[in-house]
Amino acid sequence: MNTFEEGEIKEALPNDTESIASWSGTFSWKCRDPFVSKLRKAKHSQAFESKIFEIGQIQWFLRLYPNGSGKKNQQFVNLFLYLCALPPTLSKLRVKYTISCEETNTHWQHIKSFQHDAMGSGWSNHRLSREKLFTFSSFTFKVNVAILEKFDQNGKLVAIPPLAANAKIINGGGAAKLHRHSHAHRHYVGSHHSDGHSPQIAAPMLKPVNMSPHIHRNVSNQAALTEIQQIQSSIQSLSNQVQELQIVVSNMQVSMQNDANHNHQVLQMLQSIKQDLNRSKQDQSLQHEEDTKHALDEEERENSGHDDGDISVEKWLQNIEYSQYYQLFQKRGYVDIALIQQMTKDEFDTLEFQKSEDQTRIWIAIQSLKSFM
Repeated sequence: MNTFEEGEIKEALPNDTESIASWSGTFSWKCRDPFVSKLRKAKHSQAFESKIFEIGQIQWFLRLYPNGSGKKNQQFVNLFLYLCALPPTLSKLRVKYTISCEETNTHWQHIKSFQHDAMGSGWSNHRLSREKLFTFSSFTFKVNVAILEKFDQNGKLVAIPPLAANAKIINGGGAAKLHRHSHAHRHYVGSHHSDGHSPQIAAPMLKPVNMSPHIHRNVSNQAALTEIQQIQSSIQSLSNQVQELQIVVSNMQVSMQNDANHNHQVLQMLQSIKQDLNRSKQDQSLQHEEDTKHALDEEERENSGHDDGDISVEKWLQNIEYSQYYQLFQKRGYVDIALIQQMTKDEFDTLEFQKSEDQTRIWIAIQSLKSFM
């Protein structure tokens, strides 16, 4: 894999003092030359990966296919979010993520369960074309990750501790650090230490507490509070499922719209091909008519004994196969073809032919000569 080591992480919410119910964060992958030139030259199914980043105490990376992955995705850009590895105590993470390209205004939101046999997820096919992406000399891919639920090795839901309302986000170049303070002077660091172990929570200084005579009432109140928290957790889980269904429906609608647009383009292409074929047939038909007319004109010209130059009366009669009447025309003074072209029907009727059929055919030939005057 080719890796471009540029990006920035911002954990939790963008506001400095805002509470959150689950671990979330954003990573930006900025791409510019000479890396963009490598992406532009990428072969089909060639992948490039971002640096590894950490959100919610979990390591992730982005994988980019600038010339598509799979047979149907060539000339399109595929972008995936990958989980590096599940912590040994967990079997599954339920995550809501959004990946986008800022310059092309391309966005994709999805809720995905990441587990050992499903470590990656990405936007739908044909969402971003190479042509659209590479009109820019530099661009940024951004991913926002929110961990909704964690499951242990037995498939049981693991509680995700919420951050307090007075939590403060401190950006420190890479992963953000989180601090909070209480009246008991507790201190918590939300990012991993350099040795890879999770942060420790310092125990508060506790003073002895006298048992209240109403302790049983307090225990009952505590049980009710626990039950309320469980109900709230169930409501939140149902709300997440409804949101997931809404996202699925939205993605299906987008996919159906893309299919409809594709089918419309195919229909237009077929109609264009049909029109081209019809025009080609019409052109061929017109050309055939012109060729036929030209051939008939040539044949008529030959039958009438006419050609481009002047011909004699004797030659003309030979062409129409009535040379035996040459003496008849010569005696009556028709020694030039122009005189025959000017002959009227009355003048022609004064000539004596051996057969009436000959007379008819010769008159038709004279009419043909007149058409070339």
